[in-house]
Amino acid sequence: MLLLQCLSALLLAVVCASSDDLRNDPRLPIQGTRNWELLKTTTAKFSPRHSSATCIFSCLDTTDDSDCIWLTGGYSDEHRSYNGKNENENADVWYSKNGKDFTQVSQLYGDFHQGNVDAKEGGYTAPWFARYGHTLNALDYNGDGKSDVMVLVGGYSPVVSNDVWISKDGIEWLFDDHAPFSKRGYHSTTVSNGKLWVMGGSPLSNDVWSGTLLLLDNGRYHLDWEQVLPQAPWTPRAGSCLVTQVSRELADDNSTLYTEQMFLLGGLAIDDKNESRTRNDVWKTQNGTTWGLVGEDMPWGSRAFYACASWSRLDDKSRWIGDSDEKEEYQPPRIYLTGGGYMGTQGNNEVRELKAYTDTWWSDDMLHWNRVNFEEGSVYQDNLFSTSEWTETYENNRKIYRGKWGHSLEAHLTAVDEADGIETKMPSLFVIGGKLEGKEFTNDVYISKRGIHCEKNGITCSYNGVCGDLACECHSGDQYCEHKKMSMLSA
Repeated sequence: MLLLQCLSALLLAVVCASSDDLRNDPRLPIQGTRNWELLKTTTAKFSPRHSSATCIFSCLDTTDDSDCIWLTGGYSDEHRSYNGKNENENADVWYSKNGKDFTQVSQLYGDFHQGNVDAKEGGYTAPWFARYGHTLNALDYNGDGKSDVMVLVGGYSPVVSNDVWISKDGIEWLFDDHAPFSKRGYHSTTVSNGKLWVMGGSPLSNDVWSGTLLLLDNGRYHLDWEQVLPQAPWTPRAGSCLVTQVSRELADDNSTLYTEQMFLLGGLAIDDKNESRTRNDVWKTQNGTTWGLVGEDMPWGSRAFYACASWSRLDDKSRWIGDSDEKEEYQPPRIYLTGGGYMGTQGNNEVRELKAYTDTWWSDDMLHWNRVNFEEGSVYQDNLFSTSEWTETYENNRKIYRGKWGHSLEAHLTAVDEADGIETKMPSLFVIGGKLEGKEFTNDVYISKRGIHCEKNGITCSYNGVCGDLACECHSGDQYCEHKKMSMLSA
């Protein structure tokens, strides 16, 4: 029966998928497969916010080795803090195993004398000052593949800072001194070759630092910082994306060589007129010292305060999640990019407030990019439409679409319930929180659906294939079933 349904779908030039995954909107020329799904929950959740910091780290209250999405801080609507003052910054800690149900850490401990000295220890307030525009990364000390600590760095609290906090469990946060680099927010961080890398930030800078995680005799972890480069060849900037991609190749002796490269994408910089302007260049390095320009005019347009993530297999960081052992051609991890905002000159106009994007892009070589979503219309006429479902919101009971910035993007293996009741784990991307252009802050969390693997510029499998779990299933053509149409006679 399913085969007949799929064949019928192909005759109609649509995609065969479960009804829950199908998208049917009158603005689209044809039915397609959804890219994202809003995770709805009835439990308590972090308040709507942007510029929080997230990472993947071990869960609390679990008997297995499951990882969770962790979220810290961020900028929200004004609220009353623990000391009775009104503030927009947050000093809370949340975690979630499935991206839908979040739990707030209710007993936070640590070095309160170095931060929120008046806060009640063992409560909902972290010892570090409430902040936004900071970073959070998970680090593996002993190289066993399991992260040992989370590291929180800098941000606006509400002024820029360079303090460093380390936690082994998300409950106790210990002050690891002030870093030797200047105070900053909206800087970029990534983990590469076992080190934590910090680059750029506001006030605009282009220095490069690495931190090596040490375990001291007193049992505390400590980051040993080194300035790798005082001034990188890319212009000083903030709100960039910094991501690590692990790749591999065969050596002459048929052994496998693994390489970790860091890529810096876009951000907000200063142009030749000493005015703020977003960028769409990409730079790469293996050691933080020697840099190469991949391209200075990427098709995704100049942007800042967006989110990106490397999506790889859990058992092999050098392979994309859809790279199966049966395939002859090696597929490196894909780097996904979502949203963000534009600022600068646009024709004869000066855009001085972020004009947010509604798009999703990916690349596995950082030079050639594929746009996933379809988009049309204008936000100014309120007829904007995008197949990036994380742009959806409502006004007067009418669905509208808005670009988003200041959100997070995390790749996470999460459990899903199959139709037969058997729970399985699927690799997924999560868009977390953020600010919708001209609208409110949000605490929405969207999970990727199969369409994100099959859609290109809004077209699913070129109307010539079936959207599988991780790729198009094509009769002929490339990975999007392009160039050759499927013939039903030979199917």
